[in-house]
Amino acid sequence: MRFIIFSIFIVFLTFTSCENTKILNDNNLKLVRMEMSTLGNASLLEINGDQILMKTRERDGSREGKVNSSTKTDTKVWREVLQILSKMDLNQFENWPAPTDKRLYDGARAVTITLETSEGNIVALPFDEGEPPVQMKELYEFLVSVENQ
Repeated sequence: MRFIIFSIFIVFLTFTSCENTKILNDNNLKLVRMEMSTLGNASLLEINGDQILMKTRERDGSREGKVNSSTKTDTKVWREVLQILSKMDLNQFENWPAPTDKRLYDGARAVTITLETSEGNIVALPFDEGEPPVQMKELYEFLVSVENQ
């Protein structure tokens, strides 16, 4: 009986590990996007293997954001993103609930993180700026540090 339970556990771990590896393959993961928005403004950070793009949009009626910067991605930054994501259960990425709800009454900007892959997008549930789900904290803090550089 123990052998059967142990075998099932090993198969589950192997399957989960393979799924993460499949998503994180350099050829499959195309882009990591973090959008932060409220009624007054919005900002966007996009990181891929080639560039880091940052945009902001103020409440001035225009639909287009102003490109604050677009720089070539340091390979260390992209590797760090991949390394952080490899520690996460990406099968649950879309299901982690936000710990707080200030964004619902404009008490904080709503943050959404999207992983764009060749097979489609994986979109996390929105959370309050500065209050990510525990499972996403390391990724969020890294993306904020890239944005603040």
